[in-house]
Amino acid sequence: GRVVRPRGTVRLSRDGERRVMRGELNIYSKWLTHVDASTGEFVRVLDSRGRPIGAGFYEGVGAMGVRLLTREVDVDLEELLERRLEEALRLRERLYRDVYRLVNADGDLLPGLIVDRYGEIAVIQSSSAGMDRHLTIVIDALKRLLPVSTIVVRNDQRSRIEAGLPVRREIAWGERRVETIVEEGSIRLHVNVVEGQKTGLFLDQRDNRILMGSLAGRGDRVLDLYSYTGGFALHALAAGASSATLVEESPYAVSEALRNARLNNLDGKIDVIRGRVEAFTWTCRSRFDVVVADPPALIPRKDAYARGIKSYQNLYRAAIGLTEEEGLLLASSCSHFLSVGNLLETLRRAAKHHEKDLKILAIRRASKDHTSRPQDTHLRYLKLIVAQPTKT
Repeated sequence: GRVVRPRGTVRLSRDGERRVMRGELNIYSKWLTHVDASTGEFVRVLDSRGRPIGAGFYEGVGAMGVRLLTREVDVDLEELLERRLEEALRLRERLYRDVYRLVNADGDLLPGLIVDRYGEIAVIQSSSAGMDRHLTIVIDALKRLLPVSTIVVRNDQRSRIEAGLPVRREIAWGERRVETIVEEGSIRLHVNVVEGQKTGLFLDQRDNRILMGSLAGRGDRVLDLYSYTGGFALHALAAGASSATLVEESPYAVSEALRNARLNNLDGKIDVIRGRVEAFTWTCRSRFDVVVADPPALIPRKDAYARGIKSYQNLYRAAIGLTEEEGLLLASSCSHFLSVGNLLETLRRAAKHHEKDLKILAIRRASKDHTSRPQDTHLRYLKLIVAQPTKT
């Protein structure tokens, strides 16, 4: 490979310097006092007095100024990225076999980069102009480190569009293959890494979907709201639940859920309703032993908090109303702006509407491969509460 040393320089304000000292890797443009670099360039980062304190990518796109990659001052970018990917891989190999999130941005000291592996397919998602510009280094390293036959770039997430980065969705290397079947606990799931949401599957909920298998009992009737491709429901059925009702709006997800049910020989026990969850919960007269409420982020931005919290409240209230006596509720939120404390309070209020209390069985986070450092609060967006509503 060719040696890529930092070329340009950016200088931090006192505030920016303080943030770097605290361990933040994403430095906004407002914390830069001087820039001598082009967009996406690998640069030397200087403190407020002009002394080198690290190296990273100059972004200059949207509000983002710099993605800090290392506190080393003179470093070869190719060697650095390869080392980080190797470290990330060694950690994943402790946890899972061949399906995992290999890189979780700041959590693996690679801000702006996500890499997911589905067996023989690796999917890269970048939200960084610097990662975009040096993506061939990442692709070459993945070819060397992983036994994959296809590498896909899925740079089409909303955050990229909002930041003004170009959208790109393509096979970057290898076989023209975007579909595979993965094993998850006791079930198998079909994944399309181009058509599916995120990188094909919500890997962040995988450990929680597997947990479902130990929560669902023989003969349970299950309701899975916002079911996507049916993971929660299928784990429950595989564990002995007698039936599952799935509610999902996306035509793609509905057909995938039916396909996954057939794949696991569970299609006789599943009923997939295509439509809005609100409409279903208003008209449903049945009750269920296990209810899953796993909506998309209902608080997508800080200024949407008040409206979003109301939506969560209404959803959880409906879900509790559909939960059988001594049944279980799995209530999830992937809104970074909703803390665990506020989620629990929202659930408490929803239960109070039915004159019920909640026995909390578990408070869960994203799967183990979704690493984060203590300061990376934005990476700990996912929360799942397992609870039993009980009469007061």
